[in-house]
Amino acid sequence: MKIDWKLIKDSDIFTFANGRMSGRGLYSKYVNTKAGGQVRNLVRQGVERARALAKKTIRRRILKGSFNLIDV
Repeated sequence: MKIDWKLIKDSDIFTFANGRMSGRGLYSKYVNTKAGGQVRNLVRQGVERARALAKKTIRRRILKGSFNLIDV
């Protein structure tokens, strides 16, 4: 399964990855949006696995220069 991380805001990824937002909080923020299915599939894998993937995404975006640290 592939997650389209472009649909999820950088600030939400960062907050979730660092444990300041629960899986339920992330899910409820994206209910009835285009990213809702992506978030649901991410959290369905388990919160610990989802956080690890979110951290990995942050590292990759920072290396590519596409992570917006100002919004976080």
